[in-house]
Amino acid sequence: DFCHEKVRQSKRADLEDGLTFLGFIVMENMIKPETNLCLKKLQDAEFATIMATGDNGLTAISVGRNCGIIDTHKPAYVADKVTCSNGKKVVKWTVISSFELDTEEIIKENTKENFEDNKTNGSSNSDSYDLSYDSQDYHEILIDPKCGNRDEKSNLVSEKFPWDEKLNCDFNQYEYAISGAAFEMLLKEIYNPNTPQAKAEMLKRIVLHTKVFSRMSPDHKAMLVNELQKAKDHMVAMCGDGANDCKALKAADVGLSLSEAEASIAAPFTSKIPNISPIIKLFREGRASLVTSFQLFKFIALTSLIQFTSTISLYSVISNLTSWQYLFVDLFVVFPSYFTMSKHGASKDLGNKTPISKLISSSVLTSVILQALIQVVVQVSCILLLRQQSWYVSRDTYIHQSKLRCMENSVIFLVSIILYMNAVLMYSYGSTFRKPISTNKLMIGGLAFSVTFTCVIILNPPEYFTSLFELVEIPLDFKMKIVQITIASLGVSMIVEKFIRKYLE
Repeated sequence: DFCHEKVRQSKRADLEDGLTFLGFIVMENMIKPETNLCLKKLQDAEFATIMATGDNGLTAISVGRNCGIIDTHKPAYVADKVTCSNGKKVVKWTVISSFELDTEEIIKENTKENFEDNKTNGSSNSDSYDLSYDSQDYHEILIDPKCGNRDEKSNLVSEKFPWDEKLNCDFNQYEYAISGAAFEMLLKEIYNPNTPQAKAEMLKRIVLHTKVFSRMSPDHKAMLVNELQKAKDHMVAMCGDGANDCKALKAADVGLSLSEAEASIAAPFTSKIPNISPIIKLFREGRASLVTSFQLFKFIALTSLIQFTSTISLYSVISNLTSWQYLFVDLFVVFPSYFTMSKHGASKDLGNKTPISKLISSSVLTSVILQALIQVVVQVSCILLLRQQSWYVSRDTYIHQSKLRCMENSVIFLVSIILYMNAVLMYSYGSTFRKPISTNKLMIGGLAFSVTFTCVIILNPPEYFTSLFELVEIPLDFKMKIVQITIASLGVSMIVEKFIRKYLE
């Protein structure tokens, strides 16, 4: 006889009047098989894993225990917002010393009598305390769990919270679970100008150490993301599959929707796989992309400096690289290398090391500057070594053949090609976040082409090449010395890069 509108306007007591209680229906939403392994990988990689759910606190703690978010060997402080007998709203902290939660306890958490039972009877595996908040008079009250009147100061217990105003507590000794209403109340106190700074700092540390948030509304989830982002060095990734996750997905630094419904509109990334395993791949690919972008930047900067040094060196003898030499270097050495270096796949392991996130950083600048100095030393050394040879002749000998043709030109052209290949190997080898260089078939092919061309120039250049690139005949033994110098410089460059990655990144 009830229509939808009448049901909505009716009181719960009226609807439940005259009913016969048959029992509870217990529904269990099983943890997906991929969850535990994914969380373990994230924790091994030193990611802080947090669960924000709409379920009640004990259910959330039980799930957190089963999937590894909460340490079962640590006592937990569970916070919820309650109303005292005098109408004052406080945050009730329930100390759970054991995670032996059974179905009856979880059901009991949802009953109306739960708060009254705790007031009068206490609990065998938990104690309740009140941390009372008042914007006019902020203070802390520790109440005996068996006390009937929670506002009687005569019933204050001597036991202290594990945290105090001195902030000398190791917060990692405990686990924390906070309800959405309590979370909102805590934030109000943290940002209340009347709250003592020590108390605000203490509460903020509690929030940041909390791993389970229960009864969270969409606004609460977005507030949680914002609070984590405000913390120093915190980048927040959010996984969600429902409309109630949209705000948090949009607010997070990385949002991953696990459905193609409403959440996919707010999240920049969407997965068709209905579990959290894609977040691992997203992190791996993101780190690899970031590292590749920085390596390509350093490669472009170094190749520009190599060409700049080559040009300045040849200007000193009133010469320069020819048009065909410039074209070959840019079109067949630098550009293919730049394209193929970006094809490195992401590493299979997530790892616990974080890539640098700033382009203008000590590691990037140090790498470019030191590698630039190495290549300057190599090119200048080859020119000086050339001029010490008994068979060396100056540019004037070839002036009637070409304005640019000279021994310095041929040596610098050969040296620069090898230095470009060194740069490719140096910025592609040994990355923690990308697959080994051997897996990049395109880059291996490009390097093989450059090596083949270099060998042709060194051993027996055809007449066509000699004429096209305006090369001068140079003894083979000197060319081999140049190869030895450039290979030695590659070894030095690799050592420098390894040092930078170890101590500066």
